[in-house]
Amino acid sequence: MKKLLAVLLVALVAAGAAFAGGSPEDAINNYPERAITLIVGAKTGGDVDQVARILANAISQVSDVNAVVQNMDGNGGNVGLQYLVDSDPDGYQVLLENANIFTSQVTGRYIYDIDENFEPVCTIAKSDNQVIVVAAGSDIATADGMAKAISEKPGTVKFAATLGAPSQFHAVSMEQAMGGKFKKVDISSGSDKLVALLSGECNVVSSTQSLVKDYVTTGQISIVGSICHERSAFAPDTPTFAEQGYDLGPDFAATYIVLMKKGTPEAIKQKFADLCQQVLNDPEQAATFQALQFTPDFRGPEEATEWYKESKASWFEMKDAIDNDRW
Repeated sequence: MKKLLAVLLVALVAAGAAFAGGSPEDAINNYPERAITLIVGAKTGGDVDQVARILANAISQVSDVNAVVQNMDGNGGNVGLQYLVDSDPDGYQVLLENANIFTSQVTGRYIYDIDENFEPVCTIAKSDNQVIVVAAGSDIATADGMAKAISEKPGTVKFAATLGAPSQFHAVSMEQAMGGKFKKVDISSGSDKLVALLSGECNVVSSTQSLVKDYVTTGQISIVGSICHERSAFAPDTPTFAEQGYDLGPDFAATYIVLMKKGTPEAIKQKFADLCQQVLNDPEQAATFQALQFTPDFRGPEEATEWYKESKASWFEMKDAIDNDRW
């Protein structure tokens, strides 16, 4: 009997810690009633950080609570995961991620099992203007030209990539589709990749059309094609690689997904998703996303979970190729 009472006491203490403001029912009914923290496992200035800050500002405007962004870029995103694992499952700490949620699982960079510790809540937006670019005047300025070059002279065309990041997956997917091999050059930031392209240090870069548009306008860079499944509304004249005859596998459009700690009440997840949908339904807030070429792309908890499962499966189809990729 004493042992049973001790177990019940521990359970009550845990519940009280998770819902310090009152009963679990009150916490659910009153959510949100204090500031929400959006965790970003990256430095300031990147695309996830941009989306998080737009969303945080919008939540603060359309609701009675503030939302703040907390950047936790250490250890390949694991610092942010650790923070969420150590938090209460009360909906006040959420993680915002992009395609890194898949690449980090495929490459084994995460120290936590995503599916065991976290749950999808909603998707917010997507960046569907991911493209492959080369220096203007390059003889590999078309998809067919690139396929010919990497198949007839494997290891000679230099692709700027980052080990374990989406850019490595972009390169490997093209190798699989084209039957050839790049020489991968490890360059970290997007701006450094473009500098390397313009200086001749590399021949091919995966980037976003918004980042390279000025170089295209000045005639320094040419776009080979979009690596997303569909053409972007922001770049309707850019054909996809699939349209040019090369199926690259996963959809490389960067979709931004919100996760909460497993065990968060379903009603709280739905309330947060409803809040995000309210943001995206507001023309002024939606225009803010679009001004930075982020397409609003909302899915609620059930749809987001299904999207996550399907997307994860498509990324994991590349696992053997990534594991065997030699630089």
